[in-house]
Amino acid sequence: MALSIKKTPVAMKLEEGRYYTFKTVKTITLPDSSENIVLLGPDAKKYLLPLSYYANYSLKEKQEITCKVDKINCSGKVFLEPTHPFYKENEYYSFFIDSVNHSDESQLGKSITFTVLDVFGDHVTGNVDTLDETYKEGSEVKIKIERISKGRIHFSKLSSREPVNDLTEGQIYDFTVKATVKGEEGDEFYIVSDKFNKEHQLPVRYYSHYGFKTGTIFRGRIIRYSSGSQKTIEPENPWYAPGDVVEVTVENIEYNEAENNFIAEVYDNKGFLYLVRMPEKPVNQSLRCSVLKIRKGRPVLIPLDEQ
Repeated sequence: MALSIKKTPVAMKLEEGRYYTFKTVKTITLPDSSENIVLLGPDAKKYLLPLSYYANYSLKEKQEITCKVDKINCSGKVFLEPTHPFYKENEYYSFFIDSVNHSDESQLGKSITFTVLDVFGDHVTGNVDTLDETYKEGSEVKIKIERISKGRIHFSKLSSREPVNDLTEGQIYDFTVKATVKGEEGDEFYIVSDKFNKEHQLPVRYYSHYGFKTGTIFRGRIIRYSSGSQKTIEPENPWYAPGDVVEVTVENIEYNEAENNFIAEVYDNKGFLYLVRMPEKPVNQSLRCSVLKIRKGRPVLIPLDEQ
């Protein structure tokens, strides 16, 4: 007689960059007076979506909406982006140029930018070098929307740096910090060169605690943060590597009602602070975690009893 084997269902995990259907449950107001709508995901977990970004989306309770998993941060928090009522990413749309602006402040790309009005009347800025057509105030142009974030559209950014497509995913290379520059939107970047003398950008906000300076040589792995995303450089963490066991001290614990779990605020013996998501409230002040991976300069910690 053949044995019947009962399979244990595997918990579904959302992937960064993919689209899923969510159900709107109810609207709630948080202690900071922000209005949010509770979403029920295909993984049976609940998520909060701030309504202040999506006033023009006509989001209501008891409906199904499609959201992109825009980002999953180092503590595992999921950031969702509902599909825009009018625009789609990576498609071209017609706009009328509202103004053309000349500036010498940008250190990346050209210094001539334009603004247009989107379908909701919001101003959107782009670089004229991303246009394939003649530009002047009042002229109609077709522009590709690169991404949509927090309800706002963003055009393709001009990049004067070489991509990392010619570097092998999973391999480790030496890089040299050449300079620190400021981008068009005020963000700072390290400009680093590889062994082929090609230059790449690293956001300073992720790696400022690494102590990089002009002339610093570091080792970095070529990775993808999620399926479908572009390859990028993840510098080796000066203190931790995947698989390391870290003992941390629990500073604070909060119950996350939206996702029915606990968020523990912990710190290590170097003074770095982390957020660790746990299905149950920890009973001890000391917690042993393993480093799952390094993502954007931060170790992703997982409690050992969850392995």
